[in-house]
Amino acid sequence: VFGAWMSFVSTRERYEEAKRVVYLLTEKRVVIERPSMTFSLDWPAVKFVELAFEADGCGDVFFYEHIVDSGDGPSRTQEGFIAVSNAAVVAREMRRLRSVAAA
Repeated sequence: VFGAWMSFVSTRERYEEAKRVVYLLTEKRVVIERPSMTFSLDWPAVKFVELAFEADGCGDVFFYEHIVDSGDGPSRTQEGFIAVSNAAVVAREMRRLRSVAAA
């Protein structure tokens, strides 16, 4: 039960953070601008586009995975657009831009 609660709290915090984040797609890169930092990635560095969405069309689009060294040791974390409207449309456009950049 504790693990499920922590997962819920973590997800809720990420959705709350998403209200203060700017997501940007250009022909050259994908950008996440948070109050505390900016994450920018050229399309050739995007190895996947993974969609996780709710029935209402709002969802998450993940596109980068990396290792984070925490107090409990290294763990994998994903970067992406969290709690976006029309997540399937965003993922489709990201896949298109990624393939154009690869051509």
